[in-house]
Parts: sequence; structure tokens; C-alpha cells
Amino acid sequence: MKEMNLSDVSPDTRTYNLLLSTISKNGDPDGVLRQYKTMKDEGIVPNVLTFSLVGKAYILAGRLKEAEELAIKMQSMSLKNSHLAQDLLLAVYAQQNRPEELKRTWKQIGKSSKLSARSYGVMIESLGKLGLVEEAQKLAYRAEKVKRKLPARVYNAMMDVYGRHGMMEEAERLLTRIQKEGFKANCVTYKHLVAGYLKIGQLGKAAEYLKASRQILKSEYSNPWFMSFLLFLNHLADKGKVEVIERTFSYFTAPNKYRNTAVYNALLKAYVKAGIKAPNFLQRMSSDGIHPDAMTLALLSEADSLQEPC
Repeated sequence: MKEMNLSDVSPDTRTYNLLLSTISKNGDPDGVLRQYKTMKDEGIVPNVLTFSLVGKAYILAGRLKEAEELAIKMQSMSLKNSHLAQDLLLAVYAQQNRPEELKRTWKQIGKSSKLSARSYGVMIESLGKLGLVEEAQKLAYRAEKVKRKLPARVYNAMMDVYGRHGMMEEAERLLTRIQKEGFKANCVTYKHLVAGYLKIGQLGKAAEYLKASRQILKSEYSNPWFMSFLLFLNHLADKGKVEVIERTFSYFTAPNKYRNTAVYNALLKAYVKAGIKAPNFLQRMSSDGIHPDAMTLALLSEADSLQEPC
């Protein structure tokens, strides 16, 4: 964006949508909302895609009322992209624990349009968040019948449901099945497996799938893999496993690669939980070009009163 301003090229809605999409994929809802404010301040008119990205950021930031209002506004904007508004509403109602509104909206979606694999996936995940596992399974079965195969969006949604509820035998059976049918597990699949095994305390299995996911990466950066990595780090941090988290950090990251403030905060939290000081931590962050945030400073304040490592 800075380069465009220096070149006297005015950013437009499409430019901002690309920027918001990139920030969203990096798992930074606050960044999305900051850029959205800048977009409005510059008088650039958002469209349905903009609102879809902002709505997801609102959900992640816990601003559910604003997400709901945005989804309702989207419904009146574009029939062509009405599925974006509907999918956002489903996600909002799940987060708000409103099963009746969720099911009513899903019924309306089924009447008004051809259901996409994406919409099936969002609804399956929403049912899982509400603890309605059997209903999620039935919907996945129906999606498979309608689509004449099990779409990746649908089986990954079921992986989310199983992982969320620690149903790892079911998750393993689903993984075996999709592999036998010629589908390839992707980083999203592995993210749910990592989360599920962490939930039931099987660190070794979670580490196994984290490594498997890393090995299939085809690009320098993958947000689903990074989310798995961050889940893993925070699990170690909460247990105060300093040596293990440091080895994990060294194994999976490098300067300018998967190192950011959230990762360093997880490292620092491990020291605090273990009751051990983290000497020269800010200098360590600075050498990687990473800036502390409010959480870093709060953790450092706790760490200052701790003992030096042996």
C-alpha cells in the first residue's frame, strides 16, 4: 500500500480486498479491522467481499453483534454473493450459542439457493461448536450424497468437529477413509488433528501430525500450518515445558520464517509458567526484528520477579 501511495496510484476496493484477504490468512483480525478503518477513512466503498472478510475478523475479535449486523447488511447488497452473508450468519449464530436461529437460517439457505461445499462445511462446523455432533455427521453424509463425493471442505469440517470434541478415533477413521479414496490430507486437515490430540493430552501424536503437515507445504508460508504450530507452542507454554518449547522453536522456525510476536509470547509464557527468568528476551526478539506487544510486556513484568535459569 505504501508503494502505491509513493507511485501516486490510488488504492481501490479490489486493492483493499486483496490486502484484507492477506492479513486475514495471516490470522490477524485486529490488522483486518485496522485496515478496514483506513479504507473507510479514505472514502473507499467496501463491497460484499470486504464485509465477508471484516465479518470474520469481528467474530475472531469477539465482536459478535457487529458481525451479525454486517451479515444482515450484506444480505441486502448482492444476490450473486448472498452465500457469503449466509455463511457469516451461520458462524455468528454458532458463536452466540443460538441453535434455533442457526437451524432457521440453514433452512432458508436450502430453500433459496443451491448449497455449496463451503456452506455445508460452515454449517457442519457450526453444529460442532454447539455440541451437535450427530447432526453434523448426518449433514456430512447428506453433502456427500448430493455432491456424489466427500468434498475436502466437508471432510475438513468433520475433522474440526472431531478434534474439537477429542473424538480422535473417529478422526483417524475419517483420515484413513479419505486417503483410501485418493484424497490427500492438507494443512487444514492436519491442523484439526493437531488440535484434537492436544485436547486429549497426546503430545506425541500432535507432534507427529505437526511434522507431517510441515513436510507437505508447497509455499514459504501457510496460515493453517502456522495456526497448528501456534496451538502446539501454547500447549507447551501452558505446561511450562521450557526445554521442549525451545527445541520446537529451533526445529520449526528460522529468522524471517514463522517467527512473530505471538510465537515469542508463547516462548515467554513457558518461562513464566515454569517460574524461570528469560534473560535478554527483548534483545532476542529484536535480533529477529520482532516487536513486543502488550502481552509481551505483561509477561516480562511477571518474569522479572522469577529466578534465573540453572
